[in-house]
Amino acid sequence: DKDNAWRGAAIGAALGGVLGGGVTEISTRAAREAARENRPVAYQSNDGFQRVEAHPLGQGSGSGCRLVREQIYQDGKLVRDERIEVCP
Repeated sequence: DKDNAWRGAAIGAALGGVLGGGVTEISTRAAREAARENRPVAYQSNDGFQRVEAHPLGQGSGSGCRLVREQIYQDGKLVRDERIEVCP
């Protein structure tokens, strides 16, 4: 994150490992942020190998819930593409 060095460092560290716990934590954070702010969110590791994108899709089934498309890329290849519901 060029505008926030701390966030960029934290995300780079979390995305630095293999697809698993660190990426799951970052993808959850991205999905919540996209739902809350109603805008696309993307995080990328410092080396560019991994990238997480979250795109708000609209209202979910519950009160205050939002649908979000979550995509995870490794080495430029899509490795996970899910639609999830984020609730407060």
